[in-house]
Amino acid sequence: MKNLILGLLIVALTGCASTAVPITQKFPKADPVMLEPAPVLVPLPAGTTELDKLIANTAENYGSYHEMVRRLELWQNWYHKQQQIFESVK
Repeated sequence: MKNLILGLLIVALTGCASTAVPITQKFPKADPVMLEPAPVLVPLPAGTTELDKLIANTAENYGSYHEMVRRLELWQNWYHKQQQIFESVK
């Protein structure tokens, strides 16, 4: 009886040890919106003739655009570096 139980236990443990489940991790896909280039800002309406509005709009768009471009470039660089690290660990 002991030999039978011992034999079944050995067969069960050997069977479990030889069953390997392949696990493949995939690098998560980035949201396509994050990989798009920065959008072009809307220009000042054609009927605007006041210089102060033109300067204010230009300064605001200039700052916003360059901030957006820099954030996007930094995020894309980070994402590609993380992907390279992930691929090199495999």
